[in-house]
Amino acid sequence: MTIFSVYGKRKTSSPVKSPSHQALQLNTLPEYFNTIIVVIEGPGATRNADKARCFVGSTNEKGQVLTHVLSVGKEVFLVFEHDNQAIRLHFGMNGSLVSTPSNSNNKNNNRSKYRHNHQNLPTLELEFFSPEQQEQQQHKIVCYSTNVSTLTAHIAQSKFERLCRLDVCSDQHFDCQNVLQALRSRPAAMLTDVLLDQNRFPGVGNIIKVEGLHRAKLHPKRRVEDCSDDELGHVIQSCRSYAMKWYKSGTAPQKLVYNQTTCQTCHGMNVRIEKMGADLGRTTFWCDNCQPFRPNDRCSSSTTTPSSTENAKTGDLSVDGRLLHCPQHGTKSVRLRRVRKQASASLGRIFVSCAKCPAFFQWADRHLVCTNCKANRILRISKTSHSGGQWFLSCSSCKSFSWAQPADLKPIQSKLTPLL
Repeated sequence: MTIFSVYGKRKTSSPVKSPSHQALQLNTLPEYFNTIIVVIEGPGATRNADKARCFVGSTNEKGQVLTHVLSVGKEVFLVFEHDNQAIRLHFGMNGSLVSTPSNSNNKNNNRSKYRHNHQNLPTLELEFFSPEQQEQQQHKIVCYSTNVSTLTAHIAQSKFERLCRLDVCSDQHFDCQNVLQALRSRPAAMLTDVLLDQNRFPGVGNIIKVEGLHRAKLHPKRRVEDCSDDELGHVIQSCRSYAMKWYKSGTAPQKLVYNQTTCQTCHGMNVRIEKMGADLGRTTFWCDNCQPFRPNDRCSSSTTTPSSTENAKTGDLSVDGRLLHCPQHGTKSVRLRRVRKQASASLGRIFVSCAKCPAFFQWADRHLVCTNCKANRILRISKTSHSGGQWFLSCSSCKSFSWAQPADLKPIQSKLTPLL
């Protein structure tokens, strides 16, 4: 019996019994159900699970009743009645889930707004209806750029029971002491690694890790064995608080150091950037002043030197004396972007686009011409241990290299971010 449709393959399973649930009245689905959640980290996956739970008790197109929706970390499990298999959804970095009426005439309405797979096709589609309302409108769950697989319902339930008390977004089961014990089981690991361990703190991603460490004032390279229980407890609660705010609002809270060049806590140019970690090598941000490697080295914020470019953050983009602005929408909607198409001769160059006007385009790096060969230099940021956070310029034509000067950054400083 087919349980669901995945583009390119069909999954089959054998029937077994499981508890039944009351059928869902699909015509009373909340308005937000028609929106896409682009999943980054645990909060998005948990919100997607909440959306899927609206279908518990309803029947899919094969007559199977959805009985359970389990969410742990970045995974969601859909369990059906009369079947010993469950569907596992892992949304990765760009996965999304949307529910729309299956007979909608505007099927592509949401697809173009988000990054999906290279074919812009769904990786999973499920149709649901209530047995009491078969003549009324059906609803469809559609997942894009999502890793879809099957496993037994027993394995799904076992994984949920094993990890639910560690899940950073678990509303009812979360236990800080259990997480503390799990982190202590890797004494030699750096905090930047152990916090991303999905078997010890599921649901924590790079943004939650970075912001949690900053709020707990802990350096990412400190090892678990060198931290006190109070320090570990503080970072656990900081990650938990940040994740729950993200989960409840649907939007990540303010980022104090992630993708910043100026610390939003002490307002100093102390943000360091480095690809670190034995496990994943993720780009990590931290403030040397707020998060010193040795706690006694921490300075008071009153003695911190303010950023020399802090005032530039409020300015407009201006290159060669010309204001970079959209003729229709002005400067507020313009964004800095980078050419990422590998086949492009302009790979790495920076340009401005308008969030409200897709046709608007202007180069933002015309002032970064190489003095040797007159080609455009590429502006990037260092992520090494010695110079992380420093901007540099490189030329692919003459292979020249130089550290960026304030005059190079000033025209675009107001929109410039490290992960551009």
